[in-house]
Amino acid sequence: MTPEAAYQPLHHAILDQKPPCTGDDRFIADKTRKPLLEHLKTTICDPCPLLVLCRAYGDAARPKVGIWGGRTY
Repeated sequence: MTPEAAYQPLHHAILDQKPPCTGDDRFIADKTRKPLLEHLKTTICDPCPLLVLCRAYGDAARPKVGIWGGRTY
């Protein structure tokens, strides 16, 4: 799947429901230490209703910064 194709469903879902990571600068940091990543993954990403779409986009785009679906790339 292309990054663009993976982004479209995520974009539409975000229009309907604001993800809990919105506005949290820890999700857009250049580097995230493993303990913090694990904490954010379990407390914010795992219960997020957009997790599957966010992770699909991350897997397709492999962004160099940020946390996508509980992962860094």
